[in-house]
Amino acid sequence: MAGLYFFYGLSFFVLGLVLLIRDVPNSLIGLRAPFRLFGCFGLLHSVNEWLVMAHIAGFPFPQAYPGPTISFFGGASFLVLLIAGLSFILPDNEWRKTKHLLLPTTLGAIWLVLFFGGISEIFPATLDDIFSRWVIGAPGTFLVGIGLLSIGSHSTANSKAFSFKGAIETRSLRYKPALRIAGAAICLYGLSTFFGPALDVFPATIINAEIFENLFGVAVQVPRTILAFILAVVMVFWLRGLQKVEFEEMENTIQTRTKELHVLNENLNNALQMAERANQAKSDFLASMSHELRTPLNAILGFAQFVKIDPQNPLAARQHENIDHIIDGGEHLLELVNDLLDLARIEADRVELSIRELDISDIINDCLTLAKPLGSDKSIRWETSPSTSPANLVRSDKMRLKQVLINFLSNAIKYNRKNGSIRLDQKITPTGFLRVSVTDTGYGIPREKLKDVFNMFQRLEHNPLVAQEGSGIGLTVSKLLIDRLGGRIGAESTVEVGSTFWFEVPLSTNDEIVIWENFYSIGIDAIDKDHQKLVLLLNKTAHQDLTNSEINEIILDLVRYTQYHFSREETLMESIGFPELNAHRKQHWQLLKAVEQTAGNWFRQQSTETLNELRTLLRKWLTKHICESDRTIQLFIEASKNTEQSDEKQRVFTTLSTNG
Repeated sequence: MAGLYFFYGLSFFVLGLVLLIRDVPNSLIGLRAPFRLFGCFGLLHSVNEWLVMAHIAGFPFPQAYPGPTISFFGGASFLVLLIAGLSFILPDNEWRKTKHLLLPTTLGAIWLVLFFGGISEIFPATLDDIFSRWVIGAPGTFLVGIGLLSIGSHSTANSKAFSFKGAIETRSLRYKPALRIAGAAICLYGLSTFFGPALDVFPATIINAEIFENLFGVAVQVPRTILAFILAVVMVFWLRGLQKVEFEEMENTIQTRTKELHVLNENLNNALQMAERANQAKSDFLASMSHELRTPLNAILGFAQFVKIDPQNPLAARQHENIDHIIDGGEHLLELVNDLLDLARIEADRVELSIRELDISDIINDCLTLAKPLGSDKSIRWETSPSTSPANLVRSDKMRLKQVLINFLSNAIKYNRKNGSIRLDQKITPTGFLRVSVTDTGYGIPREKLKDVFNMFQRLEHNPLVAQEGSGIGLTVSKLLIDRLGGRIGAESTVEVGSTFWFEVPLSTNDEIVIWENFYSIGIDAIDKDHQKLVLLLNKTAHQDLTNSEINEIILDLVRYTQYHFSREETLMESIGFPELNAHRKQHWQLLKAVEQTAGNWFRQQSTETLNELRTLLRKWLTKHICESDRTIQLFIEASKNTEQSDEKQRVFTTLSTNG
């Protein structure tokens, strides 16, 4: 008999362990608590049965009669089972409300205190057994059984037990019979709980274990053990089966989403490529038209100037005035054409930079020498701040810096008042940049227009008294140039007070900024543009006055564009039959994993150390991966052009090299 109790307790132990350790499937997440309570019942009841086994085997308990100890675990297990049953059949979340569980919990707690505290010695094995079996145990098993049968038999109903039937119906029809078997087993087990010891108290006088054994010829513990074993095996089978189905469907969902994402990425890539081709066509058109316009414009200006100064054919005063108008209009148009040509060159990546160490003071002095005569008509006063160090050395391109600064100074003169002033300042930022700012005392720019000043064809003036001069492209070109030089540009303004335009470029000691130079180019236009975009995004993170939300947006753009670039680069390598595609793809995967992990660290803990870690990772990749790994693509294309290939591949190679 002791061995029978061992297997009896083992079955409930396995049931409880599985329900508590193994997660309830997602389709039954709303029933997680009832199943966990059912698992607690299994563990408590296994202890109860093993204590009975130990008593039968003659284990020396510390007291003469082990009733209180056995009563506690038996009663506690049935109390938990009753609460689990109520939680199965009550509507969604209603089982959490105290009022529904107050009565059984209170009765069970009183009973546990009484009998575990030794009161059972007054009523030996009478009230204890009747209360635990008839009042708590049997109702609890029936309620749990009804809940399991309901889940395994129905697909729609209003009670909580039926709320997830639709999910089960569609997910795992082949596993639903297991729940019906489990429900039937626990209900039969509930019937067996009525057959306890023969007592002098009704109803134990007519329904007890002795009568059961006389009727069926077998002790009631035998069918209980069999039912407990069936219950444990069936529940384990059901949980494993349903989780297997959910895992399979999860894999199918992931595959479906992956295919949809792949199609979406292809569509986005195609749209981006079309936009890039359109932008390239625009830049080519502007560059071509600029060249076509400059030739006749120079001829017109030259001829007008010759007519104006021809000593053999002097002009009348009226004619002289007309020639001046022609020259002024021609020079203005030539300025517009030159700005368009600059813009086209930058957008088409045709601007060659000469990066070296420069003293910014020399550039400022040269620009002031050129600009001061232009302000004499308005009697402009000039102010400059003293340099904070003997030499503010920057890493930049001298000609392009002068172009940007002259544009700032020209605008400050053009939109200033008579007898106004212009102040030019320079200072070093904590992040390793030199900021140069030009402040005027003009009419200012309204707040709503300030954000558009660096857009193409946006004029600064809002005052009708200010003449509309210039092309509206100079600030756009300036921004593109400063971006290429690894810096940034900005403006502040107050209406009727004046404006300040500034730019920042990296100091010569700042090695965290990557400036795109010609030696980074691998000769493939699409890939080079991607690399430049990543360099631009990387450099944006180096400024100290960015808010966390701005950094978040930049990092998200970095991760997205890195994914996009890898996808486009791998597609290109596949189209040309690049032999090291798999190795290159592995490098991409490792790098993307590192980038996503580091970016995730930033979003979890937004610290300067995490941001520096991400910047260092990307900077090392951009300089090493481009110059070493991506360079092999260019070498392969150059080598393949000279070998015998199909017409289609030869066209691809030629196109790539030409675009590069």
